[in-house]
Order: sequence, then structure tokens, then C-alpha cells
Amino acid sequence: IDENIIVGEKEYKGTPGLWELIVMKAPKDGDYTQDDYNNYAEILINTNALRKGKSSSPNGVTSSPNPTAVVIPSDPNALLERLDLLMASKAAGNTGVRNELVSICDELKRQKVL
Repeated sequence: IDENIIVGEKEYKGTPGLWELIVMKAPKDGDYTQDDYNNYAEILINTNALRKGKSSSPNGVTSSPNPTAVVIPSDPNALLERLDLLMASKAAGNTGVRNELVSICDELKRQKVL
């Protein structure tokens, strides 16, 4: 199963810890390594997922309201599982999943799964 993450020209090993950092709102300490954390930070920087701007936080870093990149796995089974989860989330009223849904559908179409 290939669950690595490719950002630009760089490929990151899709470890459980790195995925925990990417998909969980509050990742549990101990579920990820320092390497996972470093890779996660590099992904955030390289995708402009965090931007400096007007913010109430002391360092001025905020989540971007319109992310420039959505990081998704390349494994079709993982994509289908994530698609099911996002569809349920959307049905429950979460309006912030559209970009990821579109990206997953595009990737599944590219892989000729859809």
C-alpha cells in the first residue's frame, strides 16, 4: 500500500505518525516521532498551509482560509475510505470539506477508479 505523500518534487514516507499529524485536529503525543513532526512542518511550509497575516495569535501565524494544496494519499483504498468519511462529514453539515472531496475525486478519476 502506497500512502506516501508527494509535495512538489519531494516524497514523504506516509507513516502512521505523519498521517496522524495531518488528519487529526488534536494528534496524541507519542503517536508520532520527531521525524514525523519535522516532515509535517516542512509540508505545512511548502504548501503554504500556514500564512503570516493579521491574527490574534502572538506570532501572527494563522491557518489559511483557502489552502493552496490538499495532501491526500495515493492508495485508492485509502482514498475511498477518506471519501466515505468526508461524504458523511458533509452530510452532517461540515462545509469545510469540499476542496478535499474534489481532490480525492480528481485523483480517483486519474487512477481510473471512478
